[in-house]
Amino acid sequence: MKEFKNKIAVITGGASGIGYAIAEQAAKRGMNVVIADIEDTALQSAKQALEKTGVQVLPVKTDVTDPEQMQALADKTLAEFGAVHLMVNNAGVGGVAGNFWETELSDWQWVMNVNMWGVIHGIHVFSRIMVAQNEGHIVNTASVAGLMTASGMAAYTVSKHAVVAMSEALYGELQTAGHSVDVSVLCPSYISTNIGTSERNRPDTVVKEQLTPEEAEREQERRAYAKKFFDEIGMAPLQVAEKVFDAVENRRFYILTHPDGTKEKVANRMTAIVNEDNPPILSSGDFPA
Repeated sequence: MKEFKNKIAVITGGASGIGYAIAEQAAKRGMNVVIADIEDTALQSAKQALEKTGVQVLPVKTDVTDPEQMQALADKTLAEFGAVHLMVNNAGVGGVAGNFWETELSDWQWVMNVNMWGVIHGIHVFSRIMVAQNEGHIVNTASVAGLMTASGMAAYTVSKHAVVAMSEALYGELQTAGHSVDVSVLCPSYISTNIGTSERNRPDTVVKEQLTPEEAEREQERRAYAKKFFDEIGMAPLQVAEKVFDAVENRRFYILTHPDGTKEKVANRMTAIVNEDNPPILSSGDFPA
């Protein structure tokens, strides 16, 4: 996609972090923007900020885990603008830390519902629109954790490997069918966002309500630490958004925010597979920063 002015971008998780930065860059390029997010207050704030660029902004409160809400997002977009040219399946959560045998099934369900099924729902609905148009570009947000395997965060790692795999499958299918619809997969490492506190939007709120005052205080401290950690070592979302638009403009599939460190880890993993060696033992501390 070389021309952006007056085209339509839809971004899930678009009210903050990487999603908002992509929406902001889309607006600066003259695109009308549809921002979908589960947080209504952040959604309205993002709408007001984006409208200052002079483009049309449609905020749609959306839970990406619900296929009916994703269909409603598409319907509202088409009713307002008549087309979709850029779809960014960006909504995601950080998940929970801990060994596989310590992770509850409810944790798996939450992470997979947002990170994997949310992207599946987005592709399911919006790829059909773009195929019918014979025009468009889909960007799926995975993670560097989708290209390497980190111990201590199995649910998140599995969900992001799934996003990489489904993006590759979608790309191959569209190319084989001859449709003029492109695909990219974004694999960021540490970015300065609120992903470290994503449990704030977790639906099983009964768990939160059962916290003792001491536990609640520790949870607040954990969130403050997570925010400080990502702010101190993370790349600015603006830089990520610029990389996304460069990839869209040049029809590039893989988008690596930290290419040198990421490529090194991928090469090590592929070498182990080719040589039939045991896999490298890594943790989130091995993510490039």
